[in-house]
Formats: sequence, C-alpha cells, structure tokens
Amino acid sequence: MLNRVGSKKSSKVRRPLKVKFSKSQTYSRVHKVPEIKFEDQSLTSFAGLAVFMPLLRRLGLKERLGRCFPRRKGSPIYAAATIALGLIIHIIIGFHRLRDVEYYGDDPMVKRLLGLKRLPSAATISRSLREMDAGDYERVRELSRELVCDRIVIIQPSEVFRRSCFDRACPERSRRTQHER
Repeated sequence: MLNRVGSKKSSKVRRPLKVKFSKSQTYSRVHKVPEIKFEDQSLTSFAGLAVFMPLLRRLGLKERLGRCFPRRKGSPIYAAATIALGLIIHIIIGFHRLRDVEYYGDDPMVKRLLGLKRLPSAATISRSLREMDAGDYERVRELSRELVCDRIVIIQPSEVFRRSCFDRACPERSRRTQHER
C-alpha cells in the first residue's frame, strides 16, 4: 500500500485494547462489614460508607433492586441492580454527574460496598440505563415507596403528619394501620 509520498506504509496490525472483563474479574466475594476503630489508620476518602453497609444489608436493597429488573438477553457483566445501587451510592457520596465515577473508581470502600473488584465506567452505566424501560423505572419507584411507607409505619408519625402525607402516599397501609387500632 502506498501513501501520498510514494513510500510504503507500515503494515503493522493494531489490535484493540481488551475492554470487556469477565465476571470473576468484576465481582468480589468480600461482603464483611469492616470493623470501625478510632485510631491512627489509613482511610480511603469514602471510608464513611462503612456506616451504610449494615443498613443496605438489613434493607436487602441489592436483592430487592434485583427483583425490579427482569433478566435481559445476553449476559451483561454488571447486573441492573448493581448499576442502580451504584447510582444510589454515587449520590450518597455527593456526586451528580455520571462522569464523576472516575473520581472514586479506584476507592476500595466503594468497591466493597457494591461487592465489585472493578466499578463500571460512565459509558457502561449510561448503556445500562438506556436498556432499562418504563416498567423497570416504575418497579424502582414502587420499591422506593414501599421502603418509605414501611419505615413510616415503624416510626409511627404524629397524626397531623399521617393525615397530610401518609394517607395519600400509602392509602392501603394507612387503612390497615387504622383497622389495627
């Protein structure tokens, strides 16, 4: 093959970088809540997420999110529930743009909370969100409503609050709690 000057062009074949990772390279088996000690130790920027681990586990949030998303064709490395939980953590630690995942992509505490060895890139998160449909989003909204309503029943809000918000947000649970009195 000749270029404009007339000399031969190099015929080196460039191979694309490997972009996909296997599930074993992505998911971690470490799920233990780290022990919090008040002493001199090296902490990650997001070590405070350790406080959220027991809460997320008690709520069963990852499993409940998993039920919101039906299985898709193919086998994506990152499950939709993992992407959704990652977005929740993304907001908890104070980020709002998808590209901000680069700032904490190597943080071991974030990876541990999600049960991953490698966090998804902004492009992977974006693709995953694009594949979700209106039914997926509605099931997540219903889960959110269910979590809030369950908590409201447990803390037993004042009657004024109950009349103003609870009866409209959770009418079926509101009727059930009135019958229990």
